[in-house]
Amino acid sequence: FDNSLHDLHQQTVHFAKDRDEHVNKANRALSDVMAPARISRARLAETQMKVEQVKAGLGSLRKDNEKKRDRLRTLRETLAARRRTLSLAKLQTHASSTATSPPTSSSPSSHSHISSSSPLPPSISAQINDLAGQLNLLSQTIARARSGLVQELVEVFNIVEVGGRPPIGGKAGTKGEWTIGDLILPVPGDMRRYPPDHINAVVTHTIHFLTLLTFYLGIKLPFEIIWTGGKLGLGQPWIGAIRGPEGGGWARWYNKHPLHLSSSATPAQPPPSSNTSSSSRSRTNSAPSIDPISDSILGSFISPSPTNPSFPTSSSSSQGTSSSSSQPTSPTQATSTPLPVNPASPSFTTALSMLLYNTTYLAHTQSIHIPLSQVGDVLSNLWTVCCASELGRWSHETWPWLGEVGGGGGAGGGLGGASGSGGSNNANNPTSNILHNYASGTTPTQPFTLEFGQVVQAMMRGPVTKARGRGSSSSSTSPSGGGHRKSSSTSGGGRGAGGKMGRIDEGMREEEEDGWDLVDDDI
Repeated sequence: FDNSLHDLHQQTVHFAKDRDEHVNKANRALSDVMAPARISRARLAETQMKVEQVKAGLGSLRKDNEKKRDRLRTLRETLAARRRTLSLAKLQTHASSTATSPPTSSSPSSHSHISSSSPLPPSISAQINDLAGQLNLLSQTIARARSGLVQELVEVFNIVEVGGRPPIGGKAGTKGEWTIGDLILPVPGDMRRYPPDHINAVVTHTIHFLTLLTFYLGIKLPFEIIWTGGKLGLGQPWIGAIRGPEGGGWARWYNKHPLHLSSSATPAQPPPSSNTSSSSRSRTNSAPSIDPISDSILGSFISPSPTNPSFPTSSSSSQGTSSSSSQPTSPTQATSTPLPVNPASPSFTTALSMLLYNTTYLAHTQSIHIPLSQVGDVLSNLWTVCCASELGRWSHETWPWLGEVGGGGGAGGGLGGASGSGGSNNANNPTSNILHNYASGTTPTQPFTLEFGQVVQAMMRGPVTKARGRGSSSSSTSPSGGGHRKSSSTSGGGRGAGGKMGRIDEGMREEEEDGWDLVDDDI
């Protein structure tokens, strides 16, 4: 029995050693293999949890950003509405102060030649002053109505500036992008970044807006837009110059150019138009104008010579106007026949230049000067026009013509404009705040001296800067958004038509070199 117990004890000790050895092996395996894997899984789970938290925080930040972006858009629209309201308030304040001011005893400047030649009876003078005051009030009412229509037009087309940052704390601000109908209209230098469908859509919106704006304001633009469908908005738009004088160099560009981008490599042909035929485009001194509205826009374009006055004198107007004529003489009769221009192939770049020139001239008619460096910002310029303090006071279609009243003024006696001797409006004149008509050949501020060749050359020059060693060049900023470039100076009355032809031909060569013709090369 004792031997059995001893054997059992020995076996127990042996099995205990084996058990301890296996336990130690298991612990070593757990610490060397399982623990690192378990720690890795724990760290992975912790990282995944952090990622989920970051995603949740990012989603909340995006929602917060959307709310702030909506609030910022609302604030911009409110600010734009307040600016328009402030502009209208200034206009109404100016109109009310003019309406409440007592009429002066002196006769209007448009009738100064009558009062100077023969004294009027007191009753006639009183009637003239009374009618002048009524005309003043009526003109202010028309101007306010035009401003209201323009304000509604801006709200309908939703012309706003998106993005950008105002200068805060001494830091320079950034310029945003202007949109019309929620579509961005890029500057000419950035149009390659957008698809053709986007460009066609936003240009069509801009054309519709510009057409309605000029219709409300009664302004005749130098370049007319026609549609292939024969009606407004039907088909594709084409643009070309109307009949006009030599000043500005725009009237020679009477060939129609497409205001749309086409995916076809073959250049499209302009639609047939009766008013663009060669017979109607005859530029001779023996072809008088029979359309008073055409006469008015022709009279609004001034000779490029800065030394000449922007209105005809009494002697010159009397020579060009018959004493029995009731309408002012067309300014085309006093200009020389321009040299013919070789018709170029239809080009979207040229058409866009015409649209920019139209916008710049429209701003000029509303007493706003746009430098060449800002011509490419079409929507910004149109916004500035819609917020102008003189909006609605200048028109080509304001009736009646004061040139019909009392001879001797000739073409210089337009409504509210200067007399035959070139008198100016002043605060003491009862007719100084009435609607002005461009038939007199006068402009609201300075003469419109922008040459269309400058806009065409800046557009065709492209985004690459090329230095040219010419003594007749002057530094200017291209409207295409490509920075500062050299542009040939086109001001100065002593420069003949041959020099302008050379500049246009040079621009055509630059178009072939730089590849700015989007219709033929880029699409």
